[in-house]
Amino acid sequence: MSIAPGAGGPVRAIEKGLRQAVGKLRRTNVVLLILILTISSLVPLALDSGNSNRMAGAIIGSDNAPGKTPVTTSGTSDSPSGPVVMPSDETPDLGVSDPTSTPSSNPSSSGTTEAPDGSSSSGGSSTSTGGTSSGSTSIPNVPYTGGTTVPNLSGGSRDFTLGALPSNMTVDTSNGKYVVYTEEYKIDIAQSGKCVSYTIRPYFTTDVINYGRLDPLTANEGTVDEYGNDMNWVTTTISSWGQNGNVVWFDESCSQFTLRHQFTIYRDYFEMDVTYTPGTSKVIATYAIALGSSSGRLYDMFSDGQNHRYMPGSPESTPKSNGIGGWYPRYEMFAPAFDMRAPGRTMGVEWGFSDEEAYVYSPTWMKGGPVDGASVFSVKYTSTGAVLPDPSLGASQTFHAFVRPYESTDGAARGHDVGYAKWIGPEIDSTWNTVSTQQFPLSYYGFTDYDSSFRSFIENSPMLAVQLSNNPDQVNWHYKSAQRIDDGNPGMAMPNEWKLYDSPSHAYTLADGTAVATASSSAFRNYLINQDSSNDWWWSTTGVFWDEMNSWYGENNLPRSDYNHRNGEFILEGYMRLVEESRSKFDFVITNPYTPSVHLAMVSDMCLVEGFEPVSYYGNNMVGQVQSIMLFVNEIPKSYRPHIVAYQNYNAGNSGDQAAVYSAVFNSARYGFNVDLLSYESFSSQMHNLNMAINMYTAMGASRHSDPTNWPATLDMRSEGHSLQTNRQMVVTTGSGTLSATFTNTYGSYTVTNVGSSAISVNLVLPDGRTINGSVPAEATVSFS
Repeated sequence: MSIAPGAGGPVRAIEKGLRQAVGKLRRTNVVLLILILTISSLVPLALDSGNSNRMAGAIIGSDNAPGKTPVTTSGTSDSPSGPVVMPSDETPDLGVSDPTSTPSSNPSSSGTTEAPDGSSSSGGSSTSTGGTSSGSTSIPNVPYTGGTTVPNLSGGSRDFTLGALPSNMTVDTSNGKYVVYTEEYKIDIAQSGKCVSYTIRPYFTTDVINYGRLDPLTANEGTVDEYGNDMNWVTTTISSWGQNGNVVWFDESCSQFTLRHQFTIYRDYFEMDVTYTPGTSKVIATYAIALGSSSGRLYDMFSDGQNHRYMPGSPESTPKSNGIGGWYPRYEMFAPAFDMRAPGRTMGVEWGFSDEEAYVYSPTWMKGGPVDGASVFSVKYTSTGAVLPDPSLGASQTFHAFVRPYESTDGAARGHDVGYAKWIGPEIDSTWNTVSTQQFPLSYYGFTDYDSSFRSFIENSPMLAVQLSNNPDQVNWHYKSAQRIDDGNPGMAMPNEWKLYDSPSHAYTLADGTAVATASSSAFRNYLINQDSSNDWWWSTTGVFWDEMNSWYGENNLPRSDYNHRNGEFILEGYMRLVEESRSKFDFVITNPYTPSVHLAMVSDMCLVEGFEPVSYYGNNMVGQVQSIMLFVNEIPKSYRPHIVAYQNYNAGNSGDQAAVYSAVFNSARYGFNVDLLSYESFSSQMHNLNMAINMYTAMGASRHSDPTNWPATLDMRSEGHSLQTNRQMVVTTGSGTLSATFTNTYGSYTVTNVGSSAISVNLVLPDGRTINGSVPAEATVSFS
């Protein structure tokens, strides 16, 4: 387990127990078992009410815990029970009243919605009205000659297509400023006091997106030199510019430093490469982004009492008094990006980086206080290496960003970076070996060897990732910390070259004095993979679990900078290289960074969030963070979409902990993350929860080598009422009372999962008007046909 910020005994105790347990199992001889996979038969449950036809309801699966007699089985556990015709939109349903596209998505994202299987479906009225280029970049390189009409204002900003070129692009250099005209927006570049302003003006609105060097309320939050001295007094101007097809650049310079802003223009967005080059000074330059009116008034993102800003990984309930973001990778910062919308208006903007390290933060306070700091984001440009940031390196560095102005038409307070989500996958994949391994959404981590009954159950299950399994079609794994010398080498002293230095002359250690290594060291990575004290054993599993992949210091949440390898890569890139290099020995790589980053998650087969609901012995509440991550992850195209796994720790004998298990399973169906139900109690006491989750995921179309394909509608009857209408085939509910579900699409059967401790009644209305009245037992999945 990674070390949580501010966590004490429970986390460290679990971590120690895991290392000791795995150490004891290092050389256990095991017998390979090849077992037949089974799934329980269906048991009649419910009858139709209101006509003469009998409607059969059947419990899917059974409580076949060790010592209990299972129901007669048929089929295999790798297949959904009964034929299911999938709905057109096979993505998690985040809403109560289910539309035909992903409820959380911004309708302006695209004209199609990609399902988990890679197919596409209609995305409603989001259609392109503007022209596109045939793929050539030979856009006229001529200045705009003036006049009252800007080129081609007909393009609608509600569409989004990755890589679509604009049908036209011109640059006007008259009147002492520069204007880049494109098909759907223009960018004004002009001198504004001591710096250059870049004003993005979408054609669908009079509102604007303001971007420029920050004039800070507090000097040290703006532009500073390597020693922290105030550099906000310098004046930067456009010293040169150029254009090549759909690429235009502007050098914003002073004698102290230069920032080249290069815009690669696409119809629906632009990419912005900002290259920082030191001159007579080495600086950290800070730029601010805010939304405003054409008159210059800046919009307050909280003026209507709602939160209109979003950052992947930051809980949406975060109050405006709390800062979000910072130097990525960071706690509660899954991606270096944000999305904000002007309250009561139609304009929004997505802004994010593809870099492994980048700065995005709010609040940002401007001199004169034109708007609350929580309504302004800032970004920074400087030199970075293994220390983040490190302006004293004095190196030129380019930051690669995605900027999308968009028209908001869904009435939601926030967007979720849907365009950036489609852009970031190919960007990371162009540099790293990304994976998106199909898998069953439940995994099992065992700390002691299984008895024969539980081993039979676990190896017959549809789960893919099962520690200590002898089933060759499942992934067993061996464990190692990514920051320690392995337990298999007792007494080994850590070489200095491997050590992480938190200051130029100080090696970082844990509170107990344990030396900490850095994955930025290629020698340490080679030791972890290839120099185990017993390599034959170490390489004998299909998978590897890399623990303690911390990219920030738990005690202060600051980046885990390493002064020992200052000119090298930041530790996140070291972890990513460890994952890639591990694949020379292992097919399946699990990573635990405590809270994930999109870069590490995309190169991992499974990337963990170390917690979900707080429980009796592990008090971290990470519900909002996981939900925020998944609102973004679900927008990533399937071929790049990472698998996020939330640990739900629980004491099997604690009723409060049982409620946490229900919450984790229910939310996994709603938000689409994987779950591990982590308990240290007896195997028999865990069985009912494992069966509940397995039966639900199986009905969702998941199998050992397949993600869910039959995404359900979801309803929390404790807070969202008791009725819904859906085009889905399946409903997952939690709470008590009577579920009233109206199905609008015709299927061969209809499925309800009850994630709760007591039976519920159901009233199902089918598309042909027939109704089914029945019940669903506690923790059961029932098919009605």
